[in-house]
Amino acid sequence: MRKETASVANFEKEVSDAYTNILGRHVDPTGLRDYSVAMANGLSSENLILLLASSEEFFLKRRKHCEVVAILLNGSRGTITKSPRWNKFLENMLSGADISECLNYLAHKADNIRVRGNSGFSILRSPEQSFAISLSGYYQGKLSGWAINLDNPMKTVHVRGSVCKRSAFTNTEHKKHSNGIMQIDSNFGEFNLSISSNSLDGDFFPFDVSSEKENVMNIRFPISGIRDINKIKDYVEKPVPVSIVGKLTMSNGIGMHSFAFYRCLKDRIELQVIDTRKNESDVYQTDDSMLADIVQDGAEPRPSDVSVFTDVLWNGKGDTNFKRVPPSTVRYAYVVFDSSYIPVKWVNILNENFDAALVPSENLVEVLQNSGVAVPVFTLPLALDLREFQHLRRFRTANRARSGQFLFGCIAGYGQRKNIKLLIDAFHSEFKTAEDVQLIIHSNVNFNNHYEELSKYISTLGVENIILSCGNLSDFEFLRLFASFDCFVQISKGEGYSIPPRQALAAGMPVILSNNSAHKAICESGMAISIPSDIPEPALYESIDGQNIGLQYDCNILDVQKALSDVYTNFQKYYLKSTERKKWASQFSIENLKENYSTAVQPKDVFFGKRNSIEKNYLETNSLSLYRKFSDLKKMRRSSVQDRQRIVVPGHDGGFLSVFNTFISHLVWNIGRDEVEYLIPDWRIDRIQEYRKSSKFQSFCYGRPEDGNLWLKLFNPLHEIDLPEEAYNDRDFLENDVIYYDDYNEKNEPLLTYVHAYKLYKKDDFKKWRKWYNNFLRKHVSLRENLRTEIEFFRRTKMNGKYCIGAHVRHPSHGIEQPGARMPTVDLYIHHILMKISKLGHENYVVFLATDQESITHRFKEIFGDRVCFRNDVKRTTLKDDERFNKLSLTEQMAEGHQIQHLTAADSKSWSIRMAEEVIIDTFLLASCDTVIHTTSNIATAVSYINPELEMIYCE
Repeated sequence: MRKETASVANFEKEVSDAYTNILGRHVDPTGLRDYSVAMANGLSSENLILLLASSEEFFLKRRKHCEVVAILLNGSRGTITKSPRWNKFLENMLSGADISECLNYLAHKADNIRVRGNSGFSILRSPEQSFAISLSGYYQGKLSGWAINLDNPMKTVHVRGSVCKRSAFTNTEHKKHSNGIMQIDSNFGEFNLSISSNSLDGDFFPFDVSSEKENVMNIRFPISGIRDINKIKDYVEKPVPVSIVGKLTMSNGIGMHSFAFYRCLKDRIELQVIDTRKNESDVYQTDDSMLADIVQDGAEPRPSDVSVFTDVLWNGKGDTNFKRVPPSTVRYAYVVFDSSYIPVKWVNILNENFDAALVPSENLVEVLQNSGVAVPVFTLPLALDLREFQHLRRFRTANRARSGQFLFGCIAGYGQRKNIKLLIDAFHSEFKTAEDVQLIIHSNVNFNNHYEELSKYISTLGVENIILSCGNLSDFEFLRLFASFDCFVQISKGEGYSIPPRQALAAGMPVILSNNSAHKAICESGMAISIPSDIPEPALYESIDGQNIGLQYDCNILDVQKALSDVYTNFQKYYLKSTERKKWASQFSIENLKENYSTAVQPKDVFFGKRNSIEKNYLETNSLSLYRKFSDLKKMRRSSVQDRQRIVVPGHDGGFLSVFNTFISHLVWNIGRDEVEYLIPDWRIDRIQEYRKSSKFQSFCYGRPEDGNLWLKLFNPLHEIDLPEEAYNDRDFLENDVIYYDDYNEKNEPLLTYVHAYKLYKKDDFKKWRKWYNNFLRKHVSLRENLRTEIEFFRRTKMNGKYCIGAHVRHPSHGIEQPGARMPTVDLYIHHILMKISKLGHENYVVFLATDQESITHRFKEIFGDRVCFRNDVKRTTLKDDERFNKLSLTEQMAEGHQIQHLTAADSKSWSIRMAEEVIIDTFLLASCDTVIHTTSNIATAVSYINPELEMIYCE
């Protein structure tokens, strides 16, 4: 290597000047010495390309995108000032541009080659030989590799089905693949490639620098590499999206955690499975599809976007399995425990090594938080394969002959926590030696010879109607045993989740449970016969160094006897709830939880909020760190999509909230999709008329053509959809190369509009739906300042400090939008309000009235006097309008044309943005109430998600 000469100082100054020009401040040149030395020794930035200088400041600034210090290639000497490609790349990197934009400047002698996405570059170097780059990634969902000989870029080959690992650069030979791809004779840092004639199929394309066709390589992983260019040892492959790290044993609960994640995610996301206890695993004896994704012995696990540790966090001295989690952006631990506290060691491991904890039951959230866990805790039920249980042959018929035996069944590990001795004593006390009733207990787990002790104890009782068994059963044998039970019973002192009771409920059979820990949620649902379990005792864990950790809770034997007798005596009553139990248990099936598991590791949308929740459509967290990590991963995924969509949602001829709800619905369902670049409302009057091929409107009267895009008159530009205001009125942007979503989104939201909203309000998950939509509203939508000021002034002067009951009373012609065309009368609204007032028990209330009828304001004033408030500057149907309406026949009344927007829309000169403002102000004031009395309407729908905590009373 040449001595450091004056040229080093020259390069050093040039690089420092380049940094200073871009950053706008002086950069100390001494931090750039490594780069300058390399350049001065003949490494050209013109032909070769330097990715990143060794400036610590620059490295840290862009670290999340790029950790490579440099890719240096042999070539003629050059300078930074003569390399426009390098200058442009450096400018993009320092200005915060997406890495995919920067990589467009990296092709060596091949301007027609474009690399999109977050690409993985790695380098191997030998002082005696030329440099080589290996790229590895995904193509059409299959593992793929590319190899490039930089001395002759024409000789580039796609290696399907394998990734070029370190061995590819150490005199190894890649044999011809079965698909006839190619053969590589590899020397260190240099490739000699031969491509077979049938290798150019539709699955890949080589780089061809002489081709006019632009070849696009889509590689979606971040750059990784080595900082010290003189100590390049290896390269980092593309991070696998999700790693599952845990025990692979189907025969116990902990092992099923790994299988739950795998089965929920395998068809959606690329997975890597790391077996923490191979000597205990039974997956290798099966034909499970997981085998192909398990990291083999001796192989190094790949880094991951997200890792989920599903094994026990720490099981006593010497247990360090949690350290097997590979380097990951987000690290989860799936935590299950059956006491009131978790071990202190677990708390430390979680807080120091993981970004969040996942727990299968809601009670564990409080347990972890009370134990001192500082990271977010999410509830994610364990997904179970319940199909066989749901389709079990009827375990007993209700009218069976009473001469047959009644079977109580228990599937529980033989150990003190499962409380099997108390169950035996309760059964024996209640049924003695009765021949027509039997207790069957089975498990494949036996702690400290507990099974043998219980077997001896039963012998001393001298009974034959209590049967214990221990050992592994085949799937068929297990199901046959389960199907024989009339009633499932489990009275354990503590549970982290409890799988068998859910399997029993899926089969429809009655279930008796101790009401503690994870059993509480089942007992509170009414699906199980609950046994009080409130006798505290220290929880001894012999397997965790014999520690006492928290409390568990025992039952009274008399309560257990009572429950057993009740089910035996009243079996017919419990049998009738079979279908209800099956339906309830289905929420824990793999099919029902797939979306939640997918959201946990690759959320479509992430919100920073007050709680930690995993829903089917989004993830919400109160951890800013976790929110940022998922946001960065999401941006990386989106940047890898080649052709992203610009979606325009045009307005339509409807009431204002119909147009608004339609847009919000499309926003909720589409803005988080990786392939969507922009989603924007187009509420330009002239464009609506042009697109809908009509110059007249039946209902839309909320602005004039000269107002432009009405969205901007009412709302600010959409947050986090990085578009300037000008784009909202740019005809070319809104009309060319766009996709129109001009429907009501009925495919995704069949209950959102018109009369169907009644069913939406009645759905069991309506509360969750409201919170889901509210997250999007808060994240993307805000009112213009003038509207916020007007709303706040009314609230402060009329409603502040009082319990507010809102009433949305609609014109009777809206009956056409109600179920059965039945419109509630004003007296019915007043009845509901008076009922609510009587429940309040105090006089500190106000009634806010939102109505499109002048006559309703008079009636409310008669009933509530000064306690009613409404906005006076609102356009409403007059008393004369109502008189004319009342003279019409019922058929005529249910026709279009009588509502205030119909009357206004009939005369285009009356169209005004103020009409929209009036609707918005009333809607947001209703949403600020404590309780709202409503019927089916777009306003009620909007109110429901503007304030998801609001009490809504349907007026019927």
